[in-house]
Amino acid sequence: MSLNVFGTLMSKVINANLCTNCGTCIGSCPVNVLYSSDAEKPTIKGRCILCQICYYSCPRVSLDIQEIEKGVFGRARNDGREMLTGIYKSAYLAKTTDPYIQSVCQDGGVATSLLKFTLENNTIDCAVATSSDAISQLKPKPTVIWNPKELLLASGARYSIGGSVGGLGEAFQSFPKGNFAFVGLPCEIQGFRKIQFSKRSNEHTSQNVALSIGIFCSKVFNYNQLIDYFSKECGDGLKDITRVEIKKGRLKALSRNKDVLVDVPVNKADQFVREGCRTCPDYTAELSDISIGAAGAPLGWSIVLTRTEAGENAFKEVCKSELLEYKPIADLKKELGLVLKLAEIKKKNIWKQVE
Repeated sequence: MSLNVFGTLMSKVINANLCTNCGTCIGSCPVNVLYSSDAEKPTIKGRCILCQICYYSCPRVSLDIQEIEKGVFGRARNDGREMLTGIYKSAYLAKTTDPYIQSVCQDGGVATSLLKFTLENNTIDCAVATSSDAISQLKPKPTVIWNPKELLLASGARYSIGGSVGGLGEAFQSFPKGNFAFVGLPCEIQGFRKIQFSKRSNEHTSQNVALSIGIFCSKVFNYNQLIDYFSKECGDGLKDITRVEIKKGRLKALSRNKDVLVDVPVNKADQFVREGCRTCPDYTAELSDISIGAAGAPLGWSIVLTRTEAGENAFKEVCKSELLEYKPIADLKKELGLVLKLAEIKKKNIWKQVE
C-alpha cells in the first residue's frame, strides 16, 4: 500500500496549483521539517518520517464542510443568506476607540482590539497571526504575539498570505498548556478546522485555540509578483511602500505618511492572484468563531459576524470595556449588500479537492 507523504502532497496539491500556502502542513509536521519557500510554497528541509500527517491535514486534500459545521456550530446552515455568509449568530458594525490602534489599523481595528483586550485580561496567553517580515513591510509571516505591544506589528492588511497556521505549531511548542487566539484568512481557518476534525492529524496544533478570528477575503496575490509589479509602477518608491489597500475597485500602495505611490484598477493585478484562490468559495471565513471585514462598511468601520458562543462572548466583552464602539446591523440585505454580493461571486468558484 502506498503512503500519502509530503511527496504526494507536492504532486497532488502544490504542483497542481491548489495550494494556498495556508501553512497547515507546516504547522502540523511533528518533526518540523516543512517550511515555506521563497517561492511561497511549502518545501521540505530534513528527513520525513512518513507519518502522512501533512497530507491528511491539508484542507485541499479533503474538507467536509457539513461535518465541521455540525461540530463547531451544532447545526447545518439554513437555506437563506447563510448559504452565502455561513452560519452566524449576530451581525454588527464596529470600530476601535483606541487612538493608537486607529493610527495603525487598516479599517476598524476590530481584530487588533479583540486581541489587545483578551491578552490584557489573560483570556488568552498568546495570539497567532501574521506580521511583517523583517525584509519587507508588505511580506507576511506567521507570528506568535505574547503581549499587546507586539500587536502593532500585525496590524493592517498585506494582500499576500503568510501561512499563519504554521504559527500554531510554534505556539504549542512554546506553551503546550496555553490558550491561544488564531487569526486567519478563510483558507487558513479551513486549515485550522481540518486539523481539528481530521482523523489523522497533529491535534496539538489546534487543541489550544480558544478563539478563531477570520478575515473576509476575495483573493490574495503572489507576493513576489506583486512586488515586481509595484517596482515597475513606482521605481525607487518601492522602498517607501508600507501599506496596500483595495478600495472601490482600486489597488493602492501607500507610504508610511499615506502618500499614494501606486493607484491602479484592481483588475490590473488579477494576473498575480494565487491560483488556489480561484477555487476557494469562502469569502467571509465561514468556519471561524468571529469574522471581520470592511467591504460595504462606512469608512473607518468594520462588519463583524459572530458565529459561536465564544465569538459572541468575546465581542461583547470588548464592547463592554468600551474599547470598541458598535452598532447592531438590523437590515442585513441593506447593510450587508456588498458582502452578500462578494460572497456570491466567490461561491461561483469551483471548489477543488484531491479526494
